[in-house]
Amino acid sequence: MSKYFISVIMPIYNAEKYVKKSIDSLVNQTTNEIEIILVDDGSTDGSGSTCDQYDGSENVKIIHKENGGICTARNAGLLQAEGQYVSFIDSDDFMDLVAYEKIIKVLKNNQADILDFGWRYVSETGEKTENFHENPKKLLLDESYIKKQVLPPLLNLEKNRKNFVFDFSWNKIYRKEIIDKYPSQCSGGQQQRAAIARALINEPKIIFADEPTGNLDSLNARELMEYFVKINEEKHTTIIMVTHDSFVASYSKKVYYMKDGHLDLSIDRNTKSQDDYYKEIVKVTTQMHL
Repeated sequence: MSKYFISVIMPIYNAEKYVKKSIDSLVNQTTNEIEIILVDDGSTDGSGSTCDQYDGSENVKIIHKENGGICTARNAGLLQAEGQYVSFIDSDDFMDLVAYEKIIKVLKNNQADILDFGWRYVSETGEKTENFHENPKKLLLDESYIKKQVLPPLLNLEKNRKNFVFDFSWNKIYRKEIIDKYPSQCSGGQQQRAAIARALINEPKIIFADEPTGNLDSLNARELMEYFVKINEEKHTTIIMVTHDSFVASYSKKVYYMKDGHLDLSIDRNTKSQDDYYKEIVKVTTQMHL
């Protein structure tokens, strides 16, 4: 069994201004039960060199990788993590020096799957803003409480600010066993469905959809487009799409064609059936490529 209780993973990309102070806040923690995994995600400034200054520290691991984004950096860190729990810290975050000692004590007393802690925002001028919700502290919240008090405001199903828990990853500690049960990467379709759900949950007045069906199968693509039509008709939501798919375009009321970065021509559906509209779109598209 690892001697580390928490693996702290920090993805780093071009954070030269803050990263040393951030790393020092981890290295100088009052507990020796954490390991620190620094993942340099292809930085082009001095961030990678700053990481290398900690090479040789007993509880510090350093990973240099090609740039792939914050998720790939976190996943690279997870592959090296040995702790029972995982903490994701951003490269401009600074932890109080006793933070992990207190966190470990709470986790050991409660055996929680996820621990959520408060945070303090410090501006460039030193101004501080604190966030501490009114959910019970240092207590294990049961399934019923989470479903009734925590999830509704988190999912924007109701406006309850006093129980609102931000969905940031950096102010939470996760049991690694749970993370390991699930794939570290989502398929393109899964990512697209999640993005669509997040875009629609607040019922926006305008939706910008860039290739909204690009990673969906035909059934899910049809369902999404029919839903777009429904909210446009019932809620008067304006939907602006970019697509290369004539079938997807046939759900619109108007199609604009771009050529060499400029609007070239447009087609209105008017009273045409979707089938006739689709045929016209295909015809015009074909002619433009001749």
